[in-house]
Amino acid sequence: MGKLNKNFKPQFGFLTREDVVIKVLSGGYGVKADKPCKQAESQHIQAEPQHVVPKKDVAEEVHEISTSKEITNHKLNSQDNHGPSQQETLQIMEREWNEVFKHSIRPIPFYSSKKNRHTLLHIWREHFDCDIEKWRSYAIAINGSEFLMGEKKKSFRANFSWLIKEETIERIKGGDYGVGDRELDMNRAEENRIKKVKEIGTVNKGFAK
Repeated sequence: MGKLNKNFKPQFGFLTREDVVIKVLSGGYGVKADKPCKQAESQHIQAEPQHVVPKKDVAEEVHEISTSKEITNHKLNSQDNHGPSQQETLQIMEREWNEVFKHSIRPIPFYSSKKNRHTLLHIWREHFDCDIEKWRSYAIAINGSEFLMGEKKKSFRANFSWLIKEETIERIKGGDYGVGDRELDMNRAEENRIKKVKEIGTVNKGFAK
């Protein structure tokens, strides 16, 4: 500011010349390049992320926690809803059972109630491994027994509540009660249909008298 040469004090017009500006910025005329603004700017740039980043981290953390809970709930719901519901399971059991006996002259009907619901779901899991084919095979085994179908002894014919007892299931699966000694009704559907028609005709004649 005129200390180096007392006879020279720069005027504004001189200081705004392009060549002078460049020389001053490069340290000419005894200028010390402390660059306080750049340091302050650098500090400001570093300080700003330190202030902003934690907020982002908190927001992300909250989002991650929320997302984690949603994923956990989804997994739990997926486990709870994995496979058919209890009602759907009972419907599947009924459908497969009745399919096996639908051609029988005197079928053994499937039924579910509040009383036997727990038993049905229990044997479905423990004795048939939630497997439709195993349940169907059990119904077929029953249909293939003269004794169980009431054709061996007129005094006995298996009923559904007895057939879903655990000890009965194990014995039938083991081949007891003559399983396999009877032609399946599904294999003689037409024959059974004719017999049904004749029986209905006989009953109707009896009412006519």
